[in-house]
Amino acid sequence: MEFDVSLKIYHDYFINEHLFHWQSQNSTTPESAVGQAYINQPNTKKEILLFVREATTDENSLRMAFVFCGRLNFVKNEGRKPMNITWELESQPPALLFNEGLKLRVG
Repeated sequence: MEFDVSLKIYHDYFINEHLFHWQSQNSTTPESAVGQAYINQPNTKKEILLFVREATTDENSLRMAFVFCGRLNFVKNEGRKPMNITWELESQPPALLFNEGLKLRVG
């Protein structure tokens, strides 16, 4: 999914039924406190929840709601400013959102 937040496009998408690619804010590095919180999530057991929406607004310009897709667990990270994080989903995402999210994969 691509989210337009403060004029920045985030490249977030389902890799498959079990993995989700998420991109942090531009200022986040693996060494930063926020980056370390993500990386150390398996040790701290901090609960990360995934909510997604297909678009910001629908065809009638009404704001679309987010859909809860479940809990996430840290798998790996790549890059810096922004960090690209792969999360494992504890349960399968809703089929419609998963199919739409697959369309946005790169490569």
